Amino acid sequence: MNLSKASKTMTGRTNRLRCASLGMAAMLLLSGAHRTIAGSAPELGLVSGNEYVGQQFFWNATWSGQWTADTTLTTSVPDQYEQLVLHGDSANFGVLFTYDTMADAFAREVDPESGDMAVLSTDAWSGAGDVPYLSATVEISTDKGPVIEYLEVAPAMANSFADGNQVTMLVAPEADFEQTFQDVQNEILPNGGDAGPVFAGKPAGIPGSAAGGSDQSPAPGSQPSDESVYLDTLSGEIDTLAQSLTDFQTLIQNPAWDDQTWKTSMANILFSWIAAYDNAQSMVPPDRYAEMHQTYVDFTALLAGAAGAIVSNDVDTATSDLTEAQATLMRLERMLESGGVDILDDKAG
Repeated sequence: MNLSKASKTMTGRTNRLRCASLGMAAMLLLSGAHRTIAGSAPELGLVSGNEYVGQQFFWNATWSGQWTADTTLTTSVPDQYEQLVLHGDSANFGVLFTYDTMADAFAREVDPESGDMAVLSTDAWSGAGDVPYLSATVEISTDKGPVIEYLEVAPAMANSFADGNQVTMLVAPEADFEQTFQDVQNEILPNGGDAGPVFAGKPAGIPGSAAGGSDQSPAPGSQPSDESVYLDTLSGEIDTLAQSLTDFQTLIQNPAWDDQTWKTSMANILFSWIAAYDNAQSMVPPDRYAEMHQTYVDFTALLAGAAGAIVSNDVDTATSDLTEAQATLMRLERMLESGGVDILDDKAG
């Protein structure tokens, strides 16, 4: 897929832990999860005018605003590849899942020898959890003026649990590119927005751009600027994750193995646990809250570990991680209520 060519504080907190036995919950879920979540969805590809169900594990997409799916270029071939192409008012957006290596996928899309493409910037970095990314910003000459293409390549996993790579790209006129990039982040939602924005990095080197530097900015919502903002952010994240644990318990107490809505809800919860760990590592806490923040990172790491174990049908690890996550969440609650320290630690000292 080459889209350039196609376009030429802490008040009001609720009880964060309502479930008393998440470890047992994991065992119940895993008794049927492998055949449920890992099983192929009843329908792949475009399922409506603004929804796509992918063969990638945890990758579905919805969109609003200017975007319309290209029914010709959008396709899903199980165990081979899948491609989603959306057309905007003056832009194209695309996601390609392929079993190529990252380097091969990157080289295929960034081809300066084609004669009409100039590479403005490239970058390689590791996100949270050492997830590797490759990105490039290129300028393409067209009869109607310069067009900018920004792309990212990152590892991905298919529902078959086979490893592959995802290429995500946006093509838009140079003059409109920055606004269109923001529109994409706001209007195209992987997993209902639970996965965060579609691009992890930021285009660089665009002529006349206020964001033309080459440094990678952290994910939106990271780096709170002061203590109150940090506490509000952390408290909100913990409330959201606590609710996801409640929702997780509710789902497994009422299993509907053959219901796609049930499966999607469960998959979104597990993805939110994985994404929370990435986001936790990108946040920068004030110095006085360093210990509490490390506890939060540990909590999200346990949730992410449990999600991975559920996907892999590893009962022992999922049970252990969720049981430990329960204890860590209780410690976080005490720390939030005591200004960043665990009152039980103080008493023990």
